[in-house]
Amino acid sequence: MRWAGLVALAALTGACEDTPAPGTSSPAERTGCFTAADCRSGLRCLLGACVAAGGPAGTFSLRVVPPQNLPAVAVEVPGIDFEGTPIFSPEQPLVLPDRAILVGRAVTTDTPAVDVAVDAQAVVRGAVAAEGQTIPGRAVVTPRGPRFTFTMAPCWPDFSGTCKDTVFTVRLNPDPTQLPPAEFRDLTMRDNLPEEERPFLLPGTAEPPAVSGTVTLFDATPLYGLTVFGVDDAGQRITTMATTGVDGGFTVRHWPHHAGHRVRFLATSRDAERPLPVLAHAVTLPEAGAAPEPVRITVPDIGSTFTARGRITSLDGSAVPGARIRFRTTTAAGEFTVDAAAADDGGFTPLLYPGTYVVDVEPALGTGLRILRTEVDARPDGVALEIRLKPLVPVRGRIVWPDATPIARARVQARLQRVAAGRPELILPDDEPPTRIVEGETDGRGVFTLLLDPGAQRLTVTPLAGLGLPTSTHDIFVPIESGLAVELGDVPVRPAGVVQLDVLDVRELPVAGAGVQVWRTDASGGPRQVAFGTTDATGAAVIRVPAETE
Repeated sequence: MRWAGLVALAALTGACEDTPAPGTSSPAERTGCFTAADCRSGLRCLLGACVAAGGPAGTFSLRVVPPQNLPAVAVEVPGIDFEGTPIFSPEQPLVLPDRAILVGRAVTTDTPAVDVAVDAQAVVRGAVAAEGQTIPGRAVVTPRGPRFTFTMAPCWPDFSGTCKDTVFTVRLNPDPTQLPPAEFRDLTMRDNLPEEERPFLLPGTAEPPAVSGTVTLFDATPLYGLTVFGVDDAGQRITTMATTGVDGGFTVRHWPHHAGHRVRFLATSRDAERPLPVLAHAVTLPEAGAAPEPVRITVPDIGSTFTARGRITSLDGSAVPGARIRFRTTTAAGEFTVDAAAADDGGFTPLLYPGTYVVDVEPALGTGLRILRTEVDARPDGVALEIRLKPLVPVRGRIVWPDATPIARARVQARLQRVAAGRPELILPDDEPPTRIVEGETDGRGVFTLLLDPGAQRLTVTPLAGLGLPTSTHDIFVPIESGLAVELGDVPVRPAGVVQLDVLDVRELPVAGAGVQVWRTDASGGPRQVAFGTTDATGAAVIRVPAETE
């Protein structure tokens, strides 16, 4: 999301108005350099890109996304290596296979067989791009019973003219109160049929063994209305879901092949008036034929909830309405999390257990205030919680060519990657930062100023297309202690490498308007998209890739 009003651009000086800034005189239709004179630092102009002698280092993947009007779906070509040259230009075109439609039918081994309505997901194996790995199955109702469909590439092509079978895993989720989920691995698509139906056999409806138990307080008071289910080591649900009755009792079922496995039973409450931690209890599912022991989940004495009261303000005491607040703590019963929102007067009133909480505060858009992670002590007889938010941090820099010539009118985007917690003990292993994106543009001197949250930020710099430079990314850290502007100094845009390819369909016709993503797949922190382009009317694409990434 774009934060309007949060970007402060440095004013253009009179001298810059009299002298055209570098790159600003390019005609609107220009999409790259023409000659080496358009490039700086002795760079060459090849295929409209300013390139250095060597090529981008590392391993890349291409992900090609055809337009919706084409009977094809996204494919991936892994293992691209520039091998020290500035241009990757395969001799063969990339041929996109027509999409294949798999029609699946979940059916039990009962006699007669029973068709089962399911939600389905297909996960493609071997995909390295960070998006498009999971394909949902669309529910279809037919005279023969419920079906689900997947639309995917039957194979993944390469530049040698071969096409490798798509291998995927299907996860089926029947009605969670009736049957456990089921997973089918090492499946392949085939393109010999335009529409292929496959049965997915589930054990008979009477086969899943049952495990029963109770959820009670430490004083044996039963807890009703809780949702109970079992998960494996990866956190995937492997049992049905049940709701505890007035006696705290529940019964869940699992497939026979899970017998003997160690699992965790989780019990959760969605009752806002009676919040509970996520209760967890380790269980070994009984072997086939063995009588299951009752599962007893007991909540230890963690005290009673109380209505905490507090207020979110700026440093001058002004109310900050609309801020999102999350309270997290660890109790003797498990992890406890509560979300709240600040009212018009900045006030909040969550139900909490007594204890120490890690609190995350995200102010509403447009306030000019930073997100905050802090620690508070919440007690029924304690004082009201007062949380004050500081202003965002001005971050300035200058976007330049490798020889330090400034680049005007470059778009600069910052995206928060990791929140600065201030204290190491407040950094949580499962941290996911909120979506915080700020954009701006450089002035005639190549200078930009962005107002940012403290923490790890990723700058994405996109020069004008006519300069022949690639979009580049730069990782920076904004210190939490800073009350003054952070000066980045010169941020150089690296020279380009070039990916040049032709994209055809199976009828050998050019594919126009296909998106071509270039992913760096050997980078630390996982795959990262580093460049993007679109095929023209002839099916050709020329994509500038940064020779170096930070």
